[in-house]
Amino acid sequence: AKMIEEAKLVWICLRCKSDMKTNKPEQESSDELDQFQGFHISEILKSVDTKLDAVKRMEVNLNSLRETTIEIQKSQEFLSIQYDDMEKSLKCLPELEKELKQLRAIVVEKDKLIEELS
Repeated sequence: AKMIEEAKLVWICLRCKSDMKTNKPEQESSDELDQFQGFHISEILKSVDTKLDAVKRMEVNLNSLRETTIEIQKSQEFLSIQYDDMEKSLKCLPELEKELKQLRAIVVEKDKLIEELS
């Protein structure tokens, strides 16, 4: 609504300026009009600068998010490899337990032989 009101004010002022000769009591002086238009343009430029700053902050935030996403992706890849390695180890576990039992049995046999020879 404010923009519309400002736009109406500018339109009225521009109308008054163009009607300067026919509408002398209602018209503003050229200096006042120029000053108002300069102020209005200044406000528009400030608004544009504010919006540009906001866009730049968004860009910085997006770049930060992009970097974070890349780091997360690398971490996920690393963890996936670790998980695969652990899964392979777990699959080998029954075979390793079987071999361990066989080795224990061999050690027990060797201990018995050593006792018998002593």
